[in-house]
Amino acid sequence: MSPRSGGLQVINVQNPQLPTLVTAHPALGTLWDVTVAGNYVYAAAGKAGVLVYRAS
Repeated sequence: MSPRSGGLQVINVQNPQLPTLVTAHPALGTLWDVTVAGNYVYAAAGKAGVLVYRAS
């Protein structure tokens, strides 16, 4: 995640030599920060507010 438009990408880094994209979610604006709590990902998206994604 970087402070740019493009959404949230989940990347598996279990093998650091071969990171793989697990899933990608579009964002309604620029993502500035993310927090993971339990099975949820909360993303600060500027004017769009806080986006909530379910992680499983």
